[in-house]
Amino acid sequence: MDSAFLDAFASNVLKTLWNPVFKVIGDELYKIKDMDVALRKLEMRRKEALNLLYKVKPSSRREADKLLSYLCKAEDLIEVIEYEIQKLKPPTYTSVSGRCILVSLKNLTKPHQIDELQKKMAKIIDDLKEQEDLSQQIQPLIKPSPPNKKVNLIGRDADVQILLEELTCSEKYGSNGVSIIGMRGVGKSALADHILNHKKVQAKFPLILQASMFGTRFCMEDLFSKLQVVYSEGRLNGNGQGHLLDCDKWLLMLDDLEEVSSNTWCNFQTEFLTAAKKILITSLSPRVGKMAQTTLLYLKPMLEEHCRDLIRHEIDRVHRCPPPQPSISIDLAKKSRGLPLVATFLAQSLLGTEEEDRWFIHEDLWKWPGIEKEILPILKSSSMSLELKLKRCFVYFSLFPHDYLFCREDLIHMWIGERLVEPHASGFELNGQNFFNELLERSIVQPQPVDSYGLTRYEIHRFTHDFAQMPAFSKAYVRSGDECMSSSYEWDKYTRHFSLSSNKQIQPSLWDKIRKHLQGLRTLLLLYNRQQIGRIGEIPSNFFDKLSGLKVLSLNNTDISDLPNSVKKLKHLRYLDISNTNVKKLPEKLANLSALQILKIRTDLEIPQLPVDFNKLTNLAFIDWHESHILKMASKLSKIGNLVNLRTLPVFIVDNKEGHRITELKDMNHIQGSMKITNLHKITDEAEAKEAMLSCKSSLQKLVLIWKGNVSVAEEVLRGLKPHDQLKELRIVDYSGATFPQWLSHDVTKLQKLELVGCQSCCNLPKIGQLPDLKLLHLKKMSNIRSLDQNFCGVPSSCTTTGCLRSLESLVLHDMTELQEWNGMEANIMPLLRELKIVNCPKLKSLPSFLYQFTSLVDLQIEECISLSLIPKLPSSLEALNIGNCNMLIDKCQDGGEHWSNIKHIPDVFVDGIKMPTTPAEHISSRNAENHNTSLQGFQYVIQGVVSAFGWLKH
Repeated sequence: MDSAFLDAFASNVLKTLWNPVFKVIGDELYKIKDMDVALRKLEMRRKEALNLLYKVKPSSRREADKLLSYLCKAEDLIEVIEYEIQKLKPPTYTSVSGRCILVSLKNLTKPHQIDELQKKMAKIIDDLKEQEDLSQQIQPLIKPSPPNKKVNLIGRDADVQILLEELTCSEKYGSNGVSIIGMRGVGKSALADHILNHKKVQAKFPLILQASMFGTRFCMEDLFSKLQVVYSEGRLNGNGQGHLLDCDKWLLMLDDLEEVSSNTWCNFQTEFLTAAKKILITSLSPRVGKMAQTTLLYLKPMLEEHCRDLIRHEIDRVHRCPPPQPSISIDLAKKSRGLPLVATFLAQSLLGTEEEDRWFIHEDLWKWPGIEKEILPILKSSSMSLELKLKRCFVYFSLFPHDYLFCREDLIHMWIGERLVEPHASGFELNGQNFFNELLERSIVQPQPVDSYGLTRYEIHRFTHDFAQMPAFSKAYVRSGDECMSSSYEWDKYTRHFSLSSNKQIQPSLWDKIRKHLQGLRTLLLLYNRQQIGRIGEIPSNFFDKLSGLKVLSLNNTDISDLPNSVKKLKHLRYLDISNTNVKKLPEKLANLSALQILKIRTDLEIPQLPVDFNKLTNLAFIDWHESHILKMASKLSKIGNLVNLRTLPVFIVDNKEGHRITELKDMNHIQGSMKITNLHKITDEAEAKEAMLSCKSSLQKLVLIWKGNVSVAEEVLRGLKPHDQLKELRIVDYSGATFPQWLSHDVTKLQKLELVGCQSCCNLPKIGQLPDLKLLHLKKMSNIRSLDQNFCGVPSSCTTTGCLRSLESLVLHDMTELQEWNGMEANIMPLLRELKIVNCPKLKSLPSFLYQFTSLVDLQIEECISLSLIPKLPSSLEALNIGNCNMLIDKCQDGGEHWSNIKHIPDVFVDGIKMPTTPAEHISSRNAENHNTSLQGFQYVIQGVVSAFGWLKH
């Protein structure tokens, strides 16, 4: 149901929307006290009604439709109230405007009318409670397989091989075993049972146990009471806990585990798990598998041919049953939709049934005898146990075809547009992501392989899609194909959410029918994919005139070339998607849609031209533009600072013209992700730079600062552009100051990536050695830097204790034309460094002598260092060395050359593109010997310490 009557009723409306009004017209608000009371009662009825509509029997359709119609009326009522209040902007609040709004509200919404509506709802609610579908409250009756049961598995050969590899052959570091993840009925337990009884597994593990957790939270006491022995090489004594403690190697299966807390699992792992003990879990939730530190195997539905084979196998087991015709097996396999639980049920339904009694074979699956009691509760359990707020999102799936592939971001944005999900203060999509993840954890949505655009898409199973199409909401949520273009198609005025996916050219008459019959529409989706452009033609100019309640409008991947001017009537529109269309220019009146939050206009080439008054869209939070789009229209994006709710601003171009100064960023504190600011040379001083308030943009993860030319105030400006202290990435380009501000060394302590490019006037690098999380450091075109020494690390004395750049993994020195030496650093430098690149440093004569201390280094690249003549001892961890255009090193790095002994142990050495004949095997054996010697030396040091400590005994 639309969240206007899910979340924006009564007290919520009054609290969130009327607070500013209180300050001016507080003494007059008593006039609407009766309306507030009435709205609160209506809100209570609304919650009752909505919960009940998810549970009513299909036979109660008539009463449910009537209750739904009342909810639709309530929705319209609240939309009017909300819109009237939101029209008042804080600067215009006066006692006069306050009186006007009060008069307007009292005329539009008489308290007795609201009260009458909620009383009608109450009566129907009482009637429907007596007809509640109790079967939906039944917990799934999943019986554990008895120990040592031989399971006949069909169509799972590839999954079996993966599991055998993980459990019997793989020694994957940090993995406690495997978790089989999938929806209910897909065959997780059957697959796990098969693995437990496999001869390779029993040869690997002398003890195999299982515990059926029945969809519960992991608890050790509960586990011990449920343990059953599947296989044992010897006689066992004691209880379940004793089994786990006494045996050095075992495999434990936890079947149907729903939840794991980190503390409980940590205690279990500490007490029982070792490298020789493995866990096999079946669960709906990938979160369980991750918490248990296991490898995840997502179990997909079976192929139709495998379902057919399973059905035939089940029927053949019982000789008393006459075999069905081959066509029947094929038909039943299709009904199974890849779920072995359903396939087995269908086969068993035929057992003992005479051919003339098989009336149900060609019926819809949900009409089969026993399906409602034995199968539905199991398949429905994931969705029916959802909280109300998640059920609303779940029902939304009914608008899409069952095989539709979702993009997570698009779906979340639609939810936000519908107000099914409210934006989170610290991240626009955060609440929506949490909702989506909850559905993912229950295997309601299932990930698919990454597509050609690099996106992970998701789908829901056909049965899950059927459950989303709840009878009580069938009038409110309508999905149609070509049938809606038929003259006999029945339209319903209470349809609130309508989607259309058709392979035909949409006829102009269809637009007229939608406009005529669906005037209460809240959602209009035209669903097409990138491979199928929807042929919808031209939308009539007056189409939106009577659809003013529309909140979500998606026309993406259609051949539309213009949006009609009647779009200005969509005063409640929050989500508009015209991406991948032929629209070249947005209507100027679009700027009047003050409720618009999400605007999707991206195409493969360029985005449409924006309205002149684009900055009036003050509620706009998301627009899918890229840097190149903004650069092309920079001069037209005046006063973008009005968009105080905007989250996406990939680039801001500073100018000294009104509406383009850095001060436009002052109140845009919701910007998230990455932002580039260019033309910083046009900022006059530190005070103006500070007005950008970058320190208040706490959701910003990456910041790029770019200057042009040499300006005298560069140092002041950079000082004023201090970001917030949780920033993750920073890039500074063509900065002309001689020094860096103190905040770069001390305040951005969460920085993980730092790039300094073209800072030609800097003689000293910032003291960033103590940034604890810095993983990547790139220094490029720093032509005044002559040395890298201990000052670069910050406080020299701390380097030997806590370590300098202790998280750094990649260091790149590029075009450092005056760099001559790199020395003076203490030990314990860059202990995690894996990649070192030194390119075009023509005056650098030697690499640092302490390079061998970089014990994590695996890749060293040296290019165009024409003065470099010395390669010191290199770390034993090094796997690849590339040397190019370093003339003084060519002969020295040949077999028998001066430096050959320092590099011959490295597996891959290339000099000017030619691979050198190194002997890494010799290096490995010598490294083992070195480790052995180190261990002996360590033992000797211990002995010496003991002798020294107890030397007094001699006296």
